[in-house]
Amino acid sequence: MAGLLTDLCTYKRALPTGAPSSPILAYWANCGLFETLDQRGNALQLKLSVYVDDITLSGDAIPRSLIDQVEGIVKSHGHTLSEHKTKIFGPGRPKHVTGVVISGGALRVPHTRFRKARAIRAAFDAEKDDQRRELLAAKLCGLLGEAAFLDARYKRMAIDSVKLLAAAKAKLPPSLARPIAGKHKRTISPTKR
Repeated sequence: MAGLLTDLCTYKRALPTGAPSSPILAYWANCGLFETLDQRGNALQLKLSVYVDDITLSGDAIPRSLIDQVEGIVKSHGHTLSEHKTKIFGPGRPKHVTGVVISGGALRVPHTRFRKARAIRAAFDAEKDDQRRELLAAKLCGLLGEAAFLDARYKRMAIDSVKLLAAAKAKLPPSLARPIAGKHKRTISPTKR
């Protein structure tokens, strides 16, 4: 039974990016690591946040030795830290945390999310294969749905992406699929306040 479930939940023996099952499976596979990091964070009055492989420890006072402590814990569980993703953000600066930006006390959608959405839409518009177009539309739909969940200003774009996916499933030509747009723009961009 375990083998069958493994085959159903993995692709080439790895968790597929974007699969609904991947975040929870990644969590349970590394539960011991996260519990150890949480205990260390609690001892330092820090809060642990985890999303798949993004780990954040946040609080009012971050000790300089925290990165070394976390690196030791992570290594003891058979993993390594990504050097370019390991950062300490100072007070008052925007903080990139588990796929969002915290700025001015509010959650924001990172600009990289929209660069990625524009690239997916351009690939969709250029793609001739119906199956590939449907996959690209589904990817765009998920990306913009997540953005709308974080910030209601992106709701219109998320709705438009659902319409685009429906058009792709119905195999409509790209000229009939409504563009993802802000108020009067023909590009993917956040609507103005």
